[in-house]
Amino acid sequence: MHKISHIIKNQSEYKDEIFAWFSSQILDAKKDLDAIKTKDKFIKKEKKKLENKFKKIKVKNYLKRLFFLDSKRNENFYVWWDKTTEEALILSYGKK
Repeated sequence: MHKISHIIKNQSEYKDEIFAWFSSQILDAKKDLDAIKTKDKFIKKEKKKLENKFKKIKVKNYLKRLFFLDSKRNENFYVWWDKTTEEALILSYGKK
């Protein structure tokens, strides 16, 4: 479990990387969804549901709440930039 000071430092230092990584993940997921071609009615219906969810998602607003210093921060989870894998991770604060 990370200490609060480490979380704040990591988030400050890698803020741009975190936002860029999540944005690219969303774009990749949208491309994968667009690539699904089928005549199956059930799959088409479920694909349409996912497309609608993607339209509603506001990545920036959601991510901001995972930053410790945000006034409306999530009480259970935070975002952490993993330097080794170069990925943004959503982690739990955990209970003491």
